[in-house]
Amino acid sequence: MHDLPRGDLPFTAIFEQEGEKIVGVLAFFFGGAAFKSSTFRNNELELHMDTPLANFVLKAEYKANEISGRWSTDEGSNGTWECKKVIEGASVH
Repeated sequence: MHDLPRGDLPFTAIFEQEGEKIVGVLAFFFGGAAFKSSTFRNNELELHMDTPLANFVLKAEYKANEISGRWSTDEGSNGTWECKKVIEGASVH
C-alpha cells in the first residue's frame, strides 16, 4: 500500500473466490483484517475491510497475475496499492 502517512506498507493478501464473492485477509507485520462484502466481477476487485484505524475500500483491476488500483478510507485517506501472485497454482477467475 502506498501514500500512507508513514510511507509504504507491505502486506500479504490471501484470497479465496466463491463465484463473484471474495473472502480473505490482508496481513501486515502488526496484524491483519478480514474482507467483508467483497467481490470480483469482470476483472475488477472490490475489497471492504473494517479495522481499528479506519474502514477501508480497496478497488483494483486484475491483469496477468497482478492486481493494482486505489484504496480509500471512511476518514478521507486514499492512495494506491498493488499485489502480485506469488503462489503457483493459485488463480482468480
